[in-house]
Formats: sequence, C-alpha cells, structure tokens
Amino acid sequence: MLLDTEVRSFKQRRRSLVRNIRSNGWSYPFWRALEAIAAATSNAVNGAAVSRSEVSRVLKQAFPEKCFSLAELADKYRMPLTAAGNLNSEAAVRALGDCDADLGIVLGTRILKPGTFSVPRLGCINLHKGNVPEYRGMPPGFWELYDGATTAGVTVHFVDKGLDTGDIVATGSVHIAKTETPESLLEKLHAEGARTLATAVALIRDGSAN
Repeated sequence: MLLDTEVRSFKQRRRSLVRNIRSNGWSYPFWRALEAIAAATSNAVNGAAVSRSEVSRVLKQAFPEKCFSLAELADKYRMPLTAAGNLNSEAAVRALGDCDADLGIVLGTRILKPGTFSVPRLGCINLHKGNVPEYRGMPPGFWELYDGATTAGVTVHFVDKGLDTGDIVATGSVHIAKTETPESLLEKLHAEGARTLATAVALIRDGSAN
C-alpha cells in the first residue's frame, strides 16, 4: 500500500478549490467550511470527554479482530505500507513500479497523473461514491440529498486523465431514507462501496469487465 502523505501547499489547495467549484458549483466551499466546523466541534467535545488514545484502546478491546488504521491493516495482512509523499512524484512512481502490481486500487487521494495510474499492468481503478456522470466529484452523498433523490450510487471505474470519467467496471446503489443525514448516508456508501469494489476486482480477475 502506498499512502499519499504530502502536505499540500496553499497554491495547490487553491487550485484544488477552483477545480472543485467548477465541478460542484459555488456551494462547494460552504459545504467544506461546514464540514470543517463540524469536525472541529466534534474534536473539541471528544477532547473534553475522552482522549483519542483512550477511544482506540477501548475499541481494540471490544473488537480485537478489527483494524482501525491502515497501519493495523497492513500489519494484520503483512502488507508493506509506504509513506510515498506525493503519489505523482518520481519517488512514488518508482515505489509503485517496485510493487510489480497487476492492478492499482485508488481510494480517496489526489488526482493521479498518467505517469502514476498507468504503472500497474492493468491500470488503476477508483471507487467513487456517487453515480457517474450525474454525480461526479465531491462530496459523496451530499448532492443526492440536496436533489431529493431516493437512491445514491457507488461507481468503480478505471482511472484516466479526466475526473471520474474512465470506463465503468461495476456499480451499486443504496436507498435514501426520508430521515437520512449526510453522515448516515455516507456510512451506507462506505459499505456498498466495499462490496462493489470487491465485485469489480473479481470481474477484472476473471476477464469479465467491460
């Protein structure tokens, strides 16, 4: 596993913001601001009540078979975990080449350049929590709720030069309840996304992907 650990510069963040506004409209920065406020408030409350280390300790005692971090997951399955910096850097591309991977799986990282996503023999697939092309970009589940949709989808597609524009391998969907919140819908999308991703990998393995 290669982990993108580079801290983005102000210039990079500004470019990313402009790109997301073009994709998602002017409400995107307001959503990001609300998300940051909610996270800060939650952290403040949690910090006053109990430390994160104490939460981790209790979770590990209650669910010893589960992994709560990438480091724990890597240790459990004996998979090397490499802090690769910027995944589009020459060092990261070399590290990816050293893996001799048949297929790359992209989860929640920066937009990859062809020099990175073309390294695995079969290319890379990405899990997008939304139907494409209707709900490309971010944030997952938000626009479906905003539009009053009754379902939300997940899409596994090959990575190409565009934003969520590659050939689709597999899709899935979840029901949106009348009492749904962004948080509860996201949990549903996480679960459905894992199932759909496993299906997509099996299709590619068997040569059945379109």
